[in-house]
Amino acid sequence: MSLSPFRISAASVAMCVLVSGCAPSYDSSLTPEQNRLRQRSAQQNNMIGEGAAVLGGLAALGVGLGTGSAKNAALAGAAGALVGGAVGALVANRAQAQELSEDQVKSQIATEQKNIAQTQTDIQDAQKELLETQNNLKQLRQQLAQGQISAEAYQAKIAGYQKDVQALQNLASMRQKQADSMKLIADAHGNSSAALASQQSAAQSKQLAEVASIMAQDVGQAEPIPAAKA
Repeated sequence: MSLSPFRISAASVAMCVLVSGCAPSYDSSLTPEQNRLRQRSAQQNNMIGEGAAVLGGLAALGVGLGTGSAKNAALAGAAGALVGGAVGALVANRAQAQELSEDQVKSQIATEQKNIAQTQTDIQDAQKELLETQNNLKQLRQQLAQGQISAEAYQAKIAGYQKDVQALQNLASMRQKQADSMKLIADAHGNSSAALASQQSAAQSKQLAEVASIMAQDVGQAEPIPAAKA
């Protein structure tokens, strides 16, 4: 049985998401917490962006394209939410949220509940990494002052911690976006489970942002590299 152009196109978009949504490889020079947080940050970027691409791709390639119907195009986009939900698609506005069917709403909520559970581990990793970073920064300053490490090695370490800050900031931002998406769904469908998921995700975003802020301050206050002696 031959596939319609729509099915082929939609399948192609979904396959692109599955193939390209990859996390960075494990770096043995980093702590387990650093590796997990950076990988999660990269995954969230891929999942959110590519989930949205599925939504947009299905709307553009779907029924609306074949019939010229704006309504059908919107429905195709909503249908894509079920696929996109599996890879972290966000609902951008109330109109899009209203197009979701009951099953699609359930799928989005189930995906967000998994995100919430995973983020609890992210928060624990972040808090542990913050303590390790604070201790390591003290040691680095002492080593630099005593000439035990070079200026280049010191700068490389600081740059690494700045990447950790960026990963945490990104995770916090993604959690807030997911919280906002759940709130749109909750408001559009009067769904208490979506409302609860939105509240939980927003609280997690705040926790991650607080850790990122403290770490950014500690890294930013790292003593400057001493000027080379003449």
